[in-house]
Amino acid sequence: MNKNQQFFADLQEKFTKLLYEEYDLESNKLEELQKANKKIVLEKIANIMLNYNISDEIMNLNNKDRLEIRAELFEIISNCFIKEIEAEKNKTSELLNNCAKDKFYSNCYLYSFGVVNYNLKPVSYKVLKDIINVRIEGKNYSERIWNNKNDLAKKVKVEVNDFLNGKTTVNEINNRISKRYNQNWNNTDRLVSNEISRVQESANEVWRKEHNIKYVMYSATLDRHTCSDCGKYDGKTYEVNKKPVDLPKHIRCRCTYISIVSKDWKPTLRLDNMTKERINYQTYKEWLEKQNINDK
Repeated sequence: MNKNQQFFADLQEKFTKLLYEEYDLESNKLEELQKANKKIVLEKIANIMLNYNISDEIMNLNNKDRLEIRAELFEIISNCFIKEIEAEKNKTSELLNNCAKDKFYSNCYLYSFGVVNYNLKPVSYKVLKDIINVRIEGKNYSERIWNNKNDLAKKVKVEVNDFLNGKTTVNEINNRISKRYNQNWNNTDRLVSNEISRVQESANEVWRKEHNIKYVMYSATLDRHTCSDCGKYDGKTYEVNKKPVDLPKHIRCRCTYISIVSKDWKPTLRLDNMTKERINYQTYKEWLEKQNINDK
């Protein structure tokens, strides 16, 4: 393998990492909105505890007050989740569009370094739209965001209702609401990170087809988070139409197929994600045997 080819392999790996880092930065904005909304709900609950009677650690409310407070809290919760739905749909759409374009054009950029002389083609709006709006089990990312938020809003309202009816104590409600919002963020992070992985791989597939790439190499991550089911494919070369599995293989899967110039092509270096150092090339299996790590 010549220097250009090694340079190409290194940059493919780095570009993929940069796309995930961009998601991490942008997703912080979504997390901040969720934290702000949780604070609004908890502060309202705290004000209720200050202004109404408490007996034996439970709210002591008459029916009129209970119904009025519940209606007010439910409206606050609904409005907060509506804002989150709008923000997350917009931000996810932006991230996925950027991800697809960046992945497509970063591939073009890398191959323009003289590794292979291809007739590079731009990506069309229709192709981007088709990549991003894929339905999984009948739903696209936008519909899944709405479903997740709607389910969480209902669960938060159940917690509030139990609190107002004395089923949850004043000492428990904060933790119960906080746990629901932790689940809220986990849903968002899982959905968006998985969509980023899916869109990257779909953009790769389109690019390979349009530029007549014939071979790919499966690449896992060298660290203790890679599962054995992914690790067993690492470093193996396949014809484009004979890949053993589609990626992402599972939630939070970080594996990718690297486009390669020939079936015999192998890089000489790769990143050890635990030490953050570049090491002599070895498969995940070979690397694992040198570590004190129990295979998953």
